[in-house]
Amino acid sequence: MKTIILLLTTVISFTMLSPEISIAKKEVLTETLTFDAYEGGYFFFTNEQQEPLILVSDSQASISLKKLRTNEVTGEKFKVKYKSTATEGETSNQGLLLHVILD
Repeated sequence: MKTIILLLTTVISFTMLSPEISIAKKEVLTETLTFDAYEGGYFFFTNEQQEPLILVSDSQASISLKKLRTNEVTGEKFKVKYKSTATEGETSNQGLLLHVILD
């Protein structure tokens, strides 16, 4: 009986912590990313570990995205500030583009 109660308590505790884990993943990150393309409202980047990152622009983003939207700078690296929106179990990294430092 004690084992069953302990098991249920553990499962309930873990279930209650899961939302906190998801919220913690939605943090603001700054990385050096390689710009791959812009298509259909999405900005495609690759990080230094060669993992793809798909970002959507916030209408309030404090950047000029003209060069990115016209794909003039494909293959170039930029410092990118974004808010991660990926959740547990997703296969691709996704986020909200906040700022790009254009040289």
